[in-house]
Amino acid sequence: MVRVAGFGEFVSVLTRASNDRQVVRALADRWWDTTNSFHFSFGEMMVTPLDFAAITDLRVEGDPIPYDATAGRDPKLQRRLLGYKLRAKKGDTPYPQLLEFWTEPLESRVQEEQMARCFLVYVLGVSLFPNRRNRVHLSFLQALRNIEEIAHFDWGGTALGACYAFMGSLSQEAGKSLGGYWRLWTYEVLVMYPPMTSCPNDTILPRALHWSKEYRGVKKGKGDLNAYRAVHWHIWDRFEVPYVAQSRVVARGRVLLESPYDWEWYLGDRVSHQLLRLDVFRVLGPLPPFIQRTSEYTLEEVERFTQPDLQLEPLFQAGTDYAEYQAQYMMQGFKIRAAWEAQGGRGGRRGRRGRR
Repeated sequence: MVRVAGFGEFVSVLTRASNDRQVVRALADRWWDTTNSFHFSFGEMMVTPLDFAAITDLRVEGDPIPYDATAGRDPKLQRRLLGYKLRAKKGDTPYPQLLEFWTEPLESRVQEEQMARCFLVYVLGVSLFPNRRNRVHLSFLQALRNIEEIAHFDWGGTALGACYAFMGSLSQEAGKSLGGYWRLWTYEVLVMYPPMTSCPNDTILPRALHWSKEYRGVKKGKGDLNAYRAVHWHIWDRFEVPYVAQSRVVARGRVLLESPYDWEWYLGDRVSHQLLRLDVFRVLGPLPPFIQRTSEYTLEEVERFTQPDLQLEPLFQAGTDYAEYQAQYMMQGFKIRAAWEAQGGRGGRRGRRGRR
């Protein structure tokens, strides 16, 4: 039933996707939450819908998830969908509780579906929407009502938006949860001292399987977190399976993602060199004001922005030198922070969103 729900491949990569806190914090130091992108010395990059799909098998597509903040306080709904009333507090419940009930043999189709839902809530909590309290919120329980329809929802977009939200909080030192699949992205795309791997299939998908514990060996470096010079700009070109091809189309646009925490923008125009096979980075015009007012969107705007906008060409500025643009707009924040920290400043870049 987990496979029917669309999570079969994703579940197979769960044990391969742990994060390296040191690596993630190094990435957070280069994160700009206004654009949800990394500002490296050579230009901007980000985890794109294409990257996320190739690594996890979750795609940015589908219907909006019907969140229900009252599900954690509705014992009748919990009994009907999960088979038990959970010990929920403030709408969330401990991870282990979701698995401890189903220890006896299943006697009906109804019980099979209830156990599958418990397992899926557990999976969503420990992998896509984790927190340091080891609890999972039940607001997306309504999306699990019909097992056959679960795969129709945009779990990939929700999970990618959550990755951006986690990295934004971490970069501002406002949160400690890592979330996401950052380490695997650094192995595949940044080539940031990846371990040796003996996986016999170099084109296996999802790519998290390539870094499975049974194949993974020692690292190729000694923790140099600046060792990302051999960037794989177009690593996914050799994978032409349908869902990778579709994710490539979405990644070449702009789209608003709904995470459980906030609305987050994916801005494909920021990483044109990464996605459009351009020989040079392209300079962008000013960031539109509507990008930064996500909490004020009307229903009409949400419906419009959550559809990928693939018309990126008008956003680029012709005849502008990228090195000058980079020095003037991209690196100033880090120079200011370095000087501030040299004087004993603490607390990260809190309040950074909206200043660019």
